[in-house]
Amino acid sequence: MRQKGLRTIYSEHALAYHYHPETLTSACRRAYERGLNFDMLSENIPKSFIFPLYHYCSLQAGLKAFMQMLPREVGRKFLFNKFSVDHFWLPILQSAETNRIARLFANGITFRGTIHYHMRKGYKALKNKQRTNTIGTIAENVIEES
Repeated sequence: MRQKGLRTIYSEHALAYHYHPETLTSACRRAYERGLNFDMLSENIPKSFIFPLYHYCSLQAGLKAFMQMLPREVGRKFLFNKFSVDHFWLPILQSAETNRIARLFANGITFRGTIHYHMRKGYKALKNKQRTNTIGTIAENVIEES
C-alpha cells in the first residue's frame, strides 16, 4: 500500500474505536479459549498483575491479591458452577431477550459470572492437560531408565 502512495503518520494521541457484536455463546467460547491459553499470558506478563486483572484467584498473584479476591471467588464458585451455569444461568440469559421474567435475572453480574465460569473451565482444562503431559513425560522417563 505504501507503493501506491499510502502515508503513515504516528500520533500518540490517536484513538480507534471498534465494535464487535457478540452473542452470549461466543463470549463464553472466547472466555474458555482465554482460559485454555492463559499460560501464554502468565508466562509473558507478571503473575502479580495478570491474575488480578482477570480476577483469577491464585496464590501466584501474591498473598495480598489472593486474600482480596478470595471472598469474590467463593461467591462466584457458589453461584456460577457447572450445575448452575449449565442448568440455570445459560437458559435464563439466553431467553432474556424474549422472556420478561428471565430479563429480571439478566444483568452485568450474571453475564460476567457466567462468562468467567467458562474462563475458569478453560483454565482448569489447561492445568489438567499440563498435568497429564507431565505424568506422561515422567512415565516415559521411567520406562526409558528401566
